[in-house]
Amino acid sequence: LLVTDVYSDGVKLTWKDPAVAVTAYRVSVFPEGQKDLMSEVLLDPPENMVELQYLRSGEGGSMGRRRKGRGGRILVCPPYFCSVRADEFACVSLNKADIVLLVDGSWNVGRSNFNLLRRFLIELVEPFEIGLVQYSRSPRTEWDIDTHLTKEDLLKAIAKLSFMGGISKIGEALKHLLESTFVDGMGTRVGVPRAVVLITDGHSDDDVAGPAQALKEAGVIVFIIGMRNAERQLLEDISSKPMSTFIFHLDRFTELDTITAIVSQELCSELTKKVAVIGVDQDLIPPSALKISDKTARSMWLSWNAPPGPVEGYLIVYAQLVGGFPLEVVSRDQTSMFLENLEPNTEYHISVSALYPSGESKSVTGTENTLPSLDAMSLRFQDVTSNTMEVAWPRLDGVTGYTIVYSSLGDVVDNLESFQFSNKNLTLLFQSTAGPRPP
Repeated sequence: LLVTDVYSDGVKLTWKDPAVAVTAYRVSVFPEGQKDLMSEVLLDPPENMVELQYLRSGEGGSMGRRRKGRGGRILVCPPYFCSVRADEFACVSLNKADIVLLVDGSWNVGRSNFNLLRRFLIELVEPFEIGLVQYSRSPRTEWDIDTHLTKEDLLKAIAKLSFMGGISKIGEALKHLLESTFVDGMGTRVGVPRAVVLITDGHSDDDVAGPAQALKEAGVIVFIIGMRNAERQLLEDISSKPMSTFIFHLDRFTELDTITAIVSQELCSELTKKVAVIGVDQDLIPPSALKISDKTARSMWLSWNAPPGPVEGYLIVYAQLVGGFPLEVVSRDQTSMFLENLEPNTEYHISVSALYPSGESKSVTGTENTLPSLDAMSLRFQDVTSNTMEVAWPRLDGVTGYTIVYSSLGDVVDNLESFQFSNKNLTLLFQSTAGPRPP
């Protein structure tokens, strides 16, 4: 099994075909410690690849979806690709987007459910910069997209959000977005993707089809979260297509926290794809010539060539084939990185992608093994005399030679002696030139 590519929101797995004839492959995956959530899929040869996208974190695992065109099966991703929890998710592949939350503040929702909704909003907005409009009989802009410049201020504003009350007029709220929110001077920007996340009980006392169509024709992506007995036709009239991506339907407000991760990541993914449609930085050229050098048992150096264009940074992902993976983002002028605290004699898959204002490039990848570790406990001292000793250690596979450094206790660094020899010699005779030391 080999990881051929690692993205910020997905992975690609492949494997070698066995020598014998195969009628099908069964891929079984589940979150660590939750075998009851196992999901399986059958693949017909010669297909020997599974690509997971839009990964979202859960308790020790993630949900992934195979790319469109491959049947749309739902898979649970292996636990060692799920170390980023939902509350730590950041939309690193998207630099700029104008996002507005459209929140139902009518009596149909009620004060107690509005408190649950407010808690959901705090979790949802963590990866993004967002404006907010509340509606009931009439819409009310709570703040524009550029009002709160820090995440702390944004979260405080949501916590203080007050309940409006009144009847529900979604159509008026959608017109308000088009005429008063997504306009110059209200924090929106030219040439960046735009999206609305509508949270509603699914009923409206006015027409929604016309305003919803006008909003979508203006290029705005529309997600909708319908609660309880929401009218299905109303949800379909408002949302973008396909409905399986843009509509979420829950029975109770207490279930909102179960969809936080998937809504955040679907929003990030769809906005990133939208960038190419509006023509912002369409050429996301990846780095090239990834080089892995200066390996030790616990470290290695990475270097790569920078691509042309407005690169804002690089995403480096390094993963054991078994184990969790960390992410590192480095500055735009850095084209090398020192990886440390690695495991000895372990194979790592490494990928480097460029981060542009409009999204993340494909990655340049490599695979490398750290060296075996030889610690002090492996050394054996024998035949010790007043001025000589013999030192031996076990042979290490893959090692071509050793560097030996030694000195008398208390010697300054300048008096250290060192030399190199091949892996064929497993013992070394040390002889002191200073004669025996007094006891």
